[in-house]
Amino acid sequence: MSKNKDQKHSLKELRAKAESKLNKKIVRLRKQSPGDLERVLQELRTHQIELEMQNEQLRRTQDELEISRVKYSNLYDFAPVGYFVLDKSGIVVEANLTAAALVGIERKPLLGRHLGPRIVKADRDAFYMLRQQVFESGNYQRCELSLLRGDGSEFPAELLIDPVKDAKDNVVQCRIAVIDSTERKKIERLMNEARMEIVKEKNRLEAVMEAMPIGISILDEKGGNVQANRAFEEIWGGPRPR
Repeated sequence: MSKNKDQKHSLKELRAKAESKLNKKIVRLRKQSPGDLERVLQELRTHQIELEMQNEQLRRTQDELEISRVKYSNLYDFAPVGYFVLDKSGIVVEANLTAAALVGIERKPLLGRHLGPRIVKADRDAFYMLRQQVFESGNYQRCELSLLRGDGSEFPAELLIDPVKDAKDNVVQCRIAVIDSTERKKIERLMNEARMEIVKEKNRLEAVMEAMPIGISILDEKGGNVQANRAFEEIWGGPRPR
Protein backbone atom coordinates (compact mmCIF):
# COMPACT_ATOMS: atom_id res chain seq x y z
CA MET A 1 0.00 0.00 0.00
CA SER A 2 2.81 2.41 0.91
CA LYS A 3 4.53 1.63 -2.38
CA ASN A 4 1.41 2.58 -4.36
CA LYS A 5 1.13 5.86 -2.44
CA ASP A 6 4.76 6.68 -3.21
CA GLN A 7 4.20 5.95 -6.91
CA LYS A 8 1.10 8.19 -7.02
CA HIS A 9 3.00 10.96 -5.22
CA SER A 10 5.88 10.70 -7.72
CA LEU A 11 3.46 10.87 -10.66
CA LYS A 12 1.79 13.95 -9.20
CA GLU A 13 5.15 15.65 -8.74
CA LEU A 14 6.15 14.80 -12.32
CA ARG A 15 2.87 16.15 -13.67
CA ALA A 16 3.24 19.33 -11.63
CA LYS A 17 6.76 19.91 -13.00
CA ALA A 18 5.54 19.29 -16.56
CA GLU A 19 2.65 21.74 -16.14
CA SER A 20 5.02 24.32 -14.69
CA LYS A 21 7.37 24.05 -17.68
CA LEU A 22 4.43 24.20 -20.10
CA ASN A 23 3.05 27.31 -18.44
CA LYS A 24 6.44 29.03 -18.71
CA LYS A 25 6.59 28.17 -22.42
CA ILE A 26 3.06 29.47 -22.94
CA VAL A 27 4.02 32.76 -21.29
CA ARG A 28 7.03 33.05 -23.61
CA LEU A 29 4.95 32.15 -26.66
CA ARG A 30 2.40 34.89 -25.84
CA LYS A 31 5.20 37.41 -26.06
CA GLN A 32 6.11 36.20 -29.57
CA SER A 33 4.95 37.98 -32.71
CA PRO A 34 2.47 36.19 -35.07
CA GLY A 35 5.39 35.42 -37.45
CA ASP A 36 7.46 33.93 -34.67
CA LEU A 37 4.49 31.85 -33.53
CA GLU A 38 4.03 30.54 -37.07
CA ARG A 39 7.69 29.51 -37.22
CA VAL A 40 7.44 27.81 -33.82
CA LEU A 41 4.30 26.01 -34.95
CA GLN A 42 6.03 24.86 -38.12
CA GLU A 43 8.97 23.55 -36.11
CA LEU A 44 6.60 21.69 -33.80
CA ARG A 45 4.82 20.11 -36.77
CA THR A 46 8.15 19.09 -38.32
CA HIS A 47 9.32 17.70 -35.00
CA GLN A 48 6.07 15.74 -34.63
CA ILE A 49 6.50 14.19 -38.09
CA GLU A 50 10.11 13.29 -37.25
CA LEU A 51 8.97 11.62 -34.04
CA GLU A 52 6.28 9.69 -35.91
CA MET A 53 8.84 8.52 -38.48
CA GLN A 54 11.29 7.52 -35.75
CA ASN A 55 8.51 5.70 -33.90
CA GLU A 56 7.58 3.80 -37.06
CA GLN A 57 11.21 2.87 -37.66
CA LEU A 58 11.49 1.74 -34.05
CA ARG A 59 8.43 -0.48 -34.45
CA ARG A 60 9.86 -2.03 -37.63
CA THR A 61 13.19 -2.63 -35.86
CA GLN A 62 11.42 -4.24 -32.91
CA ASP A 63 9.44 -6.49 -35.28
CA GLU A 64 12.64 -7.51 -37.07
CA LEU A 65 14.35 -8.21 -33.76
CA GLU A 66 11.43 -10.34 -32.63
CA ILE A 67 11.53 -12.33 -35.88
CA SER A 68 15.28 -12.83 -35.45
CA ARG A 69 14.80 -13.84 -31.82
CA VAL A 70 12.19 -16.44 -32.78
CA LYS A 71 14.46 -17.83 -35.53
CA TYR A 72 17.40 -18.01 -33.14
CA SER A 73 15.26 -19.62 -30.48
CA ASN A 74 14.04 -22.27 -32.93
CA LEU A 75 17.56 -22.96 -34.21
CA TYR A 76 18.90 -23.18 -30.67
CA ASP A 77 16.11 -25.24 -29.14
CA PHE A 78 15.64 -27.70 -31.99
CA ALA A 79 19.28 -28.12 -33.01
CA PRO A 80 20.35 -31.77 -33.48
CA VAL A 81 22.93 -31.22 -30.73
CA GLY A 82 22.17 -30.65 -27.06
CA TYR A 83 23.51 -27.43 -25.49
CA PHE A 84 24.15 -26.64 -21.84
CA VAL A 85 25.59 -23.40 -20.47
CA LEU A 86 27.20 -23.71 -17.02
CA ASP A 87 28.51 -21.12 -14.61
CA LYS A 88 31.79 -21.53 -12.72
CA SER A 89 30.21 -23.73 -10.06
CA GLY A 90 28.77 -26.12 -12.65
CA ILE A 91 25.17 -24.94 -12.36
CA VAL A 92 23.07 -25.07 -15.53
CA VAL A 93 22.02 -21.54 -16.52
CA GLU A 94 20.80 -22.43 -20.02
CA ALA A 95 19.76 -25.60 -21.84
CA ASN A 96 18.07 -26.17 -25.16
CA LEU A 97 15.18 -28.58 -25.70
CA THR A 98 17.46 -31.14 -27.35
CA ALA A 99 19.67 -31.27 -24.24
CA ALA A 100 16.61 -31.76 -22.03
CA ALA A 101 15.38 -34.54 -24.33
CA LEU A 102 18.77 -36.28 -24.27
CA VAL A 103 18.77 -36.58 -20.48
CA GLY A 104 15.02 -37.25 -20.39
CA ILE A 105 14.14 -34.36 -18.08
CA GLU A 106 12.04 -31.24 -18.64
CA ARG A 107 14.15 -28.15 -19.21
CA LYS A 108 12.83 -26.14 -16.26
CA PRO A 109 13.95 -28.63 -13.55
CA LEU A 110 17.44 -28.66 -15.13
CA LEU A 111 17.99 -24.93 -14.78
CA GLY A 112 19.61 -23.71 -11.59
CA ARG A 113 20.97 -27.16 -10.73
CA HIS A 114 24.34 -28.88 -11.08
CA LEU A 115 24.96 -30.96 -14.20
CA GLY A 116 27.01 -33.43 -12.14
CA PRO A 117 24.07 -35.74 -11.23
CA ARG A 118 23.42 -36.23 -14.95
CA ILE A 119 26.91 -37.76 -15.37
CA VAL A 120 27.66 -41.34 -14.31
CA LYS A 121 29.52 -41.44 -11.02
CA ALA A 122 32.69 -42.96 -12.51
CA ASP A 123 33.09 -40.02 -14.93
CA ARG A 124 32.24 -37.10 -12.64
CA ASP A 125 35.78 -36.39 -11.41
CA ALA A 126 37.15 -36.39 -14.96
CA PHE A 127 34.39 -34.03 -16.09
CA TYR A 128 35.03 -31.71 -13.13
CA MET A 129 38.76 -31.52 -13.91
CA LEU A 130 38.09 -30.85 -17.59
CA ARG A 131 35.59 -28.10 -16.78
CA GLN A 132 38.11 -26.47 -14.45
CA GLN A 133 40.70 -26.51 -17.25
CA VAL A 134 38.31 -24.61 -19.51
CA PHE A 135 37.75 -21.89 -16.90
CA GLU A 136 41.43 -21.63 -15.99
CA SER A 137 42.98 -21.83 -19.47
CA GLY A 138 40.15 -20.44 -21.60
CA ASN A 139 40.75 -23.24 -24.10
CA TYR A 140 38.35 -25.62 -25.80
CA GLN A 141 38.18 -29.17 -24.41
CA ARG A 142 36.63 -32.43 -25.59
CA CYS A 143 35.80 -35.67 -23.81
CA GLU A 144 33.73 -38.82 -24.01
CA LEU A 145 31.77 -40.06 -21.04
CA SER A 146 28.42 -41.56 -20.08
CA LEU A 147 25.36 -39.51 -19.12
CA LEU A 148 22.33 -40.50 -17.08
CA ARG A 149 18.74 -40.10 -18.21
CA GLY A 150 15.93 -39.29 -15.85
CA ASP A 151 14.94 -42.97 -15.71
CA GLY A 152 18.46 -43.96 -14.60
CA SER A 153 19.56 -45.45 -17.92
CA GLU A 154 23.00 -44.56 -19.31
CA PHE A 155 24.12 -43.51 -22.78
CA PRO A 156 27.56 -42.66 -24.21
CA ALA A 157 28.09 -39.03 -25.20
CA GLU A 158 30.72 -36.78 -26.71
CA LEU A 159 31.09 -33.41 -24.95
CA LEU A 160 32.59 -30.35 -26.62
CA ILE A 161 33.28 -27.65 -24.03
CA ASP A 162 33.80 -24.03 -25.10
CA PRO A 163 34.64 -21.07 -22.82
CA VAL A 164 32.23 -18.11 -22.76
CA LYS A 165 34.12 -14.86 -22.13
CA ASP A 166 33.02 -11.38 -21.07
CA ALA A 167 34.15 -8.07 -22.57
CA LYS A 168 37.38 -8.23 -20.53
CA ASP A 169 38.23 -11.70 -21.91
CA ASN A 170 37.46 -13.39 -18.59
CA VAL A 171 35.86 -16.85 -18.75
CA VAL A 172 32.54 -16.48 -16.96
CA GLN A 173 30.66 -19.51 -18.30
CA CYS A 174 31.21 -22.58 -20.43
CA ARG A 175 29.05 -23.87 -23.26
CA ILE A 176 28.78 -27.64 -23.65
CA ALA A 177 27.63 -29.33 -26.85
CA VAL A 178 26.38 -32.85 -26.13
CA ILE A 179 26.28 -35.45 -28.91
CA ASP A 180 24.65 -38.82 -28.29
CA SER A 181 27.28 -41.41 -29.30
CA THR A 182 24.97 -44.43 -29.04
CA GLU A 183 24.64 -45.01 -32.80
CA ARG A 184 28.32 -44.29 -33.48
CA LYS A 185 29.38 -46.69 -30.73
CA LYS A 186 27.02 -49.30 -32.14
CA ILE A 187 28.49 -48.92 -35.64
CA GLU A 188 32.05 -49.07 -34.26
CA ARG A 189 31.19 -52.26 -32.36
CA LEU A 190 29.66 -53.87 -35.46
CA MET A 191 32.69 -52.89 -37.55
CA ASN A 192 35.06 -54.38 -34.96
CA GLU A 193 33.02 -57.56 -34.89
CA ALA A 194 33.09 -57.70 -38.70
CA ARG A 195 36.87 -57.23 -38.73
CA MET A 196 37.27 -60.00 -36.18
CA GLU A 197 35.10 -62.31 -38.28
CA ILE A 198 37.19 -61.52 -41.37
CA VAL A 199 40.38 -62.36 -39.47
CA LYS A 200 38.87 -65.60 -38.19
CA GLU A 201 37.70 -66.58 -41.68
CA LYS A 202 41.13 -65.79 -43.12
CA ASN A 203 42.79 -67.95 -40.47
CA ARG A 204 40.37 -70.82 -41.22
CA LEU A 205 41.08 -70.61 -44.96
CA GLU A 206 44.83 -70.54 -44.35
CA ALA A 207 44.53 -73.60 -42.11
CA VAL A 208 42.55 -75.48 -44.77
CA MET A 209 45.02 -74.44 -47.47
CA GLU A 210 47.97 -75.56 -45.36
CA ALA A 211 46.35 -78.96 -44.75
CA MET A 212 45.65 -79.64 -48.44
CA PRO A 213 47.70 -82.55 -49.87
CA ILE A 214 48.17 -80.73 -53.17
CA GLY A 215 50.47 -77.81 -53.73
CA ILE A 216 48.74 -74.44 -53.81
CA SER A 217 50.32 -71.10 -54.68
CA ILE A 218 48.58 -67.73 -54.81
CA LEU A 219 50.06 -65.25 -57.27
CA ASP A 220 49.63 -61.49 -57.57
CA GLU A 221 48.77 -59.67 -60.81
CA LYS A 222 52.44 -59.70 -61.85
CA GLY A 223 52.85 -63.41 -61.35
CA GLY A 224 54.71 -63.11 -58.08
CA ASN A 225 54.04 -65.65 -55.35
CA VAL A 226 51.95 -64.18 -52.55
CA GLN A 227 51.22 -67.30 -50.56
CA ALA A 228 51.94 -71.03 -50.83
CA ASN A 229 51.17 -74.05 -48.68
CA ARG A 230 53.53 -76.70 -47.28
CA ALA A 231 52.72 -79.18 -50.08
CA PHE A 232 53.77 -76.62 -52.68
CA GLU A 233 57.04 -76.07 -50.78
CA GLU A 234 57.75 -79.80 -50.85
CA ILE A 235 56.99 -79.99 -54.57
CA TRP A 236 59.10 -76.91 -55.23
CA GLY A 237 61.95 -78.52 -53.34
CA GLY A 238 62.97 -75.53 -51.32
CA PRO A 239 61.74 -72.50 -49.41
CA ARG A 240 58.43 -71.10 -50.52
CA PRO A 241 58.99 -68.45 -53.20
CA ARG A 242 58.10 -64.90 -52.21
